[in-house]
Amino acid sequence: MLDKLERDTVRFYDTNGLIDDAMAAERERKLANPWTDEEKKIFIEKYLSLLSLSTLLCKLRLSRALTVSSSCSLCGVAAGI
Repeated sequence: MLDKLERDTVRFYDTNGLIDDAMAAERERKLANPWTDEEKKIFIEKYLSLLSLSTLLCKLRLSRALTVSSSCSLCGVAAGI
C-alpha cells in the first residue's frame, strides 16, 4: 500500500483520447470524405437497381394477389400496372 506522501504525490495522468480543441477536431472530421468517386458511383448504381427491383417485385406481388389493393403500401406502385 502507499503511505500518505506517496498517495499525495504519485498520480497517473491518462491522456489517452485527449482532444485539446474539440471544435477543430469536429470540423476536420466533417471535411474528411471516406468515399472515393468510384465508390459513390457504385453505390448509386446499386441503390437505383434495388429501387427498380423492389418496384418490379411490388408489381408482381400486386398482380398475383387475390385481394388487390389500390397500391403497394411499401412503394406506392399502383395495382394492375
